[in-house]
Amino acid sequence: MTGTNFGALSSGTYAGAYEMMDYMAGTIGTIRQFYFANSPTQQTWNDPSSGDLTRYLNMRQRELSFFFKDDWKVNSSLTLNLGLRWDYYGIPWVANGMTVGLVGGATSIFGGSTGGFSSWLQSPPFNASNLTTQQFIGPNSPNPGQSAYNKDLNNFGPAIGFAWQLPWFGKGKTTLRGGYQANFLPIASSDPNGGYGAVIGNVPGTIYPESFSGDPNLATTNKGYMDMSMLPNLVPVGKIVTNGATISDAQKPLAVQQITTRSQALSVYDPNIRSPYIESLTLALTRNVGSNMTVDIRYIGTLSRKQIGTLALDSANWLNNGLLQAFTAARAGGESDLLNRLIAPGTLVAGVTSGAAQLRQSGSTNTALAVGNFASLASTLGNSNGVLPLSSLIKGGLLRNTGTPENFVFTNPQLTGAGWISNLDNDNYHSLQTQFTLRPTHNLNFQASYTWSRNLGYYGGGTNPLNRSLDYGLLASNRTHNFSTYGTYTLPFGTNGYLFRDSSKAVKRIVEGWQLSWISYVYSGIPGSLANTGAGSSLWGGPMEDVVRPDLFDRTGGHVTWANGAAAGYYFGQNKLMQVTDPQCANVAGTNNVPAAQSLTTLCTTNMHALAVVDHLDANGNPVAGPIVLQRAQPGVAGNFKLDTIIGPGRWGMDMTAGKNIEIVEGKNLNIRIDAQNVFNHPTPSGTAPYSYNNRTYATGNPVFDIGSTTQPFGYIPYKGGHRVFSAKVRFTF
Repeated sequence: MTGTNFGALSSGTYAGAYEMMDYMAGTIGTIRQFYFANSPTQQTWNDPSSGDLTRYLNMRQRELSFFFKDDWKVNSSLTLNLGLRWDYYGIPWVANGMTVGLVGGATSIFGGSTGGFSSWLQSPPFNASNLTTQQFIGPNSPNPGQSAYNKDLNNFGPAIGFAWQLPWFGKGKTTLRGGYQANFLPIASSDPNGGYGAVIGNVPGTIYPESFSGDPNLATTNKGYMDMSMLPNLVPVGKIVTNGATISDAQKPLAVQQITTRSQALSVYDPNIRSPYIESLTLALTRNVGSNMTVDIRYIGTLSRKQIGTLALDSANWLNNGLLQAFTAARAGGESDLLNRLIAPGTLVAGVTSGAAQLRQSGSTNTALAVGNFASLASTLGNSNGVLPLSSLIKGGLLRNTGTPENFVFTNPQLTGAGWISNLDNDNYHSLQTQFTLRPTHNLNFQASYTWSRNLGYYGGGTNPLNRSLDYGLLASNRTHNFSTYGTYTLPFGTNGYLFRDSSKAVKRIVEGWQLSWISYVYSGIPGSLANTGAGSSLWGGPMEDVVRPDLFDRTGGHVTWANGAAAGYYFGQNKLMQVTDPQCANVAGTNNVPAAQSLTTLCTTNMHALAVVDHLDANGNPVAGPIVLQRAQPGVAGNFKLDTIIGPGRWGMDMTAGKNIEIVEGKNLNIRIDAQNVFNHPTPSGTAPYSYNNRTYATGNPVFDIGSTTQPFGYIPYKGGHRVFSAKVRFTF
């Protein structure tokens, strides 16, 4: 046997043996049952024991479109293409009156926090009598006059285009084309798990996934143990009685979520949300060179407007309620009057008096405090019960114990998450494209294209919910340079070729008609982001590192080096950069100013790192650190090294095909095709293990861009992906 033998905590083959024992004994760990309501008047959940087993979610939405488009030939050299399209995407609803909304409308998602957006994350007064309450709305419901959002009738999308044959440089040889078009899109799909259904239909209040893992206080469960023989007494789990009530009584359809439980998440649509749209812009100059060549130069722009995004309204508040200053003082080993008011003596850590000292000593808070991850720290503090004798179903007991307002940390303390879905984002793609085309000439057809582009937009970092512009930048889909070629060539064999022209009919049948084709590509690397494992974020998310010596670190200047026979490669060179302790760790609480149990030094130096250049190697060949180039931003400040701005290695490759069709007799043909992927057998460096679904095409990733990794140096490349693959196909048609 291998591993450790600690019963339920065993590892290795011991764990496997225990699992086998549980299986053979018919042991049950957890029973899960899905409850639901199918009617807006239903007061209780469905009863599985009576055969009520089907959940109905009949989503409805009306869509309507009109358009016209036509060409107008102004003169012999100028043609206009003009059109207009109108799209209507109706308000979605659930057909049987089960559309879910909020009493008072979408702004009730703020719950007891007064003021709505005007005081969001500003610690406004809390009104406990104004809690978020669900109700059924829309057609066939008790509230037919309320809908998920307001109608949008203004989706007019013009289409304008022109083609002008320039009168210069030869008639009919040069053409200028341009166009603009706006296309409107629906706000979401009817997917019950990720579209409209997840917001207005398949939501808490209409569904209730219940689970039961045994109760040691129930004699029927043998002190918490369950096995297959007990199922008749345990199913359906909603009828199990604990503390004088059934389990399903803990949650009723559309019941008001209590501020003490925080077990459900809700999202709502902005009442004034509008259909997103995409603007497409083109301007192209085409020049015919001779009779068989064409050169194109194009500008292509794609502007995505009013894109749908979600504001996390329940982001933990710590910037505007004094917690930033309080956490900063506690981190440095000081005290805080605010923390003393929030955390009563001995309620987070028994026997410890001050609030700051308890944060430094508690295992649930000290790591986040040490590394300055104050968003995580505030969230933990807001949900914690400390050492108070409260049920694990209760949240926020620690702060509630001192009379702290329920919304001091979370805007809506009824929920685990509150989302506001609206038109929040814009994306912008701009490109300059050139293309050379050779039409069939001497058996050769060839096309080469080059694209220089930039793709900008909201990359979802979640840096600061009050300022989404911080997360606008280069998108991971950006490829600055992209060059590709495509061509076909019919081999000059047989009657019309240069070789085997005078061969026998049988030989000609074999050699003539073979066609080669290829696709080659070279493109820029994938934008990547820095990671700092263990450090968390300096705000709520997004960039957390500062570039302090841009003259010593070029984020776009990496290149792959891989020594012959080496097991791994490097993107920024071997022994060029090294991990060091972040300078902030020098200022956290240590044994010089706090008791050893409250020291944060080890937690900080273990979890938070910076990146320095290697100054030299010592006598033993170990690197010695020089100046720091990247370090963690201070808590409350976004790092200046934005996401997706460190560019990985470029990619290149070539695929080829050879094929021939042989006519055996009239109506019967033999087709032969040979494919070669990755003709040059060129491996692609990867920082992550390559994976493939078909053993031919492999997905690879950027080098290791993690400053905090303790096992792989920054820029490390441990893998290669991709290999040459040949495949042959023979097909007989008749």
